[in-house]
Amino acid sequence: MPNKEKLSEQKKIKSRLEILKTWMSSFVMATVAVIATIVFIPSSPKASIVNLKVFQTEIIYQVEITDQDQALDLNTLTIVLSNQFVNISRSLELGTNVGIFEGLDPNTMYKLTVYGSKGFGNERLDEQTIKTEERSGGAIISNRLIESFEWNHHYQIEVLVKDEENIYGDIYLYYAFIDEMMSPIYDDVIIPQSRYIIDIMDVPTYNVKVHLYLEAELLTGGTVILDELYFAVPYKLESSIYLEHVDQNLIEYSFYPDSMNDEQVTYMFDLYFGKQKVKSIVIEYLRNDDVMHTTNSQIVFDKLRKNSIYKVIVTATYQNPITLRNESIILIEEEVETLGDYQIDFDINKDIDLYHVDVYLNDPNHYFQNVSYVIYDTSGEYPMYVEGMSYGFIPDVNGKYQNFSFNIPNLSSYQIVIRVYNGTSYLIYHVLYDQTIKP
Repeated sequence: MPNKEKLSEQKKIKSRLEILKTWMSSFVMATVAVIATIVFIPSSPKASIVNLKVFQTEIIYQVEITDQDQALDLNTLTIVLSNQFVNISRSLELGTNVGIFEGLDPNTMYKLTVYGSKGFGNERLDEQTIKTEERSGGAIISNRLIESFEWNHHYQIEVLVKDEENIYGDIYLYYAFIDEMMSPIYDDVIIPQSRYIIDIMDVPTYNVKVHLYLEAELLTGGTVILDELYFAVPYKLESSIYLEHVDQNLIEYSFYPDSMNDEQVTYMFDLYFGKQKVKSIVIEYLRNDDVMHTTNSQIVFDKLRKNSIYKVIVTATYQNPITLRNESIILIEEEVETLGDYQIDFDINKDIDLYHVDVYLNDPNHYFQNVSYVIYDTSGEYPMYVEGMSYGFIPDVNGKYQNFSFNIPNLSSYQIVIRVYNGTSYLIYHVLYDQTIKP
């Protein structure tokens, strides 16, 4: 009997342990399920109402917005003026925003709110409460980019002046362009009426900031700054890429990075044959303030098929310093055809005083019309041109040829370059000989 009671008690303990085990397993599974539903939410973008000018029936705002984590849906950026009776919305963009709400009720409380969505509904990014009331003052109420040219932008600046207390004399708008290369020089425009538009036609396109301030002369003496605005022109990357050379099995580009750019830039050179990407070359570029990068790099795609069409796409990726977003732009997208068949027989010999050159060319597509030689003095720090000459080819039954001679230079070190080239396209040439000689 005691054994049966002991067995019964063991079964009860086992049963309780199994229930506990099952419950713990369910708890672990539930915990895993909860962890699996966690979603990464980017950090909030930065939006600030940095300046407000409030008058009896107008509110003028300056808003700065950046989005380093690429979190915002840019179509949702808005600024809303509201109270229990009105709700007025205006769209915003990344960077500096300037605008005006007008026709408002005097002596009335309003709420000014900046909204933007990261995909989970509108989020309040900044907010201020203000009251309209009569006062003297002035404001810069817009900075519209009207037109862009290669070297300059055309902006229209609109200002508003309120002199309710009759305290102002002449009023001026001062403006200057700020960059790291030179000190700003301010120009001024007199403001002849309470609302006035100024055209500034000569704003440089290359990454300057524009500084504006509205200043009034007081009838009692002295001056007062009524409003001030800094804004950056659209960011511009000044890289240069040129097709330098095309041969049977080679496409070569000359590449100059933006030597004045402070941002890290990734340049991607992609080569396509049909729809297939066959080669990629990546260059990471970061300006070094101690070194001014003005020399070029050669980008060479070699071992290609002759007489074939390739597509070259060059993109630059960087962080826009105005918006803090990563951006990519296409610098070049073009098709390039490699050369077809040609054959060259070349020979160079020298005697006591002269070099003798013989060139024979089988060129059915007539790529090359001329042959040339150039001599450089390489005894100094840099190569210096000494002499050179070009010759046309003489037709033959199976091709064309040319023979010429030139004096052996009386130099301690010199370079000879001999090549055939196309008479109308600088891209098409073939180097036959390139040697530095130290007698």
